[in-house]
Amino acid sequence: MGTSQAELEPEILHTEALRGRLADAGFPVYTDPDGIPAEPGWPYYVLWAAAGEPLAADERMRGYSGVILTRHQVTIAALTAFDCVGAAARARNLLHRWQPDITGRRAGDVSHDPGGNTVPTIDLSVTGPLGQRIYLVFQYFTLASDLDLAFITD
Repeated sequence: MGTSQAELEPEILHTEALRGRLADAGFPVYTDPDGIPAEPGWPYYVLWAAAGEPLAADERMRGYSGVILTRHQVTIAALTAFDCVGAAARARNLLHRWQPDITGRRAGDVSHDPGGNTVPTIDLSVTGPLGQRIYLVFQYFTLASDLDLAFITD
């Protein structure tokens, strides 16, 4: 195992690729909920990522293959339920079956998990700029990638 970001932090590279693609929706995208400004622009996305999972079933016998699967949550926040559904549709249409180009990795296509919450819920802990309710929708996506051995020089 080398020391390149493609080898050590594929989760970060996956998240950066998805963030770039989500920006094409025309809404703000945040990866740190503490970094959301007081006036974020509506609707907006919060992209969450977790540590990935190795996929090789025979990893113990043959060693780490470099294949990693990451799961991402996209939280959509909007001032109306209608805007929330529209922003969720944009996120799904931009990400589902899109194949990112990630330096040092060979990525598969992004898959939307249809089991995510598709009905807007109301977040009672915060309010909009005029005191209105905030609506949320949660979507989940997965992405798998493998090391691009032609790129790795270690």
